Amino acid sequence: VEQVLRKAIAVDSHRADAHHALGLALIRQKRIEQAIKSLATAYRLDSEPPRYGYAYALALQGTGRVELAIDVLRDVDQNHPYDREVLLALVTFSRDEGRLDEAIGYASRFLEIEPERPDIMRLLQELKAAAKESSD
Repeated sequence: VEQVLRKAIAVDSHRADAHHALGLALIRQKRIEQAIKSLATAYRLDSEPPRYGYAYALALQGTGRVELAIDVLRDVDQNHPYDREVLLALVTFSRDEGRLDEAIGYASRFLEIEPERPDIMRLLQELKAAAKESSD
C-alpha cells in the first residue's frame, strides 16, 4: 500500500487524499512521525474534508502535542462547526487539559446538534460539576 501511495504522490504531489491515506497507513505501521508529516501535508493541501484535520489532530495528540492538536481542531471547527467527531475531540482534549469552560462550550454545542444524546448530557453535567468544584 505504501509503495502505491508514494507512487501516486510522485505523480501528483498535490493529492491530499493520497497523503492522507499514506499517513493512515504509516500509523498502522507505527511510524508515527512520518504519518504526522503526511497527515499535515494532506490537511495543508485540502482542509475542506474535516477528517483530514481530525486524523492529523489525533496523531498529534497521541504524541503529546495536545496544544497543537487543539489548534488544528479549532481550525477544522471554524469550517465545520457541526462535525460531531471534531466537537467530541475538542471536548475531550479541552477537558484533559483542564480547560473546563471550553469543554463545556463544545459539549453544549454538541447537544444543540443531537439533543437526545444521554452520554453527552451526562458528560456535560460532569464537566459543569468539575468546573464548579474547581472554582470553589
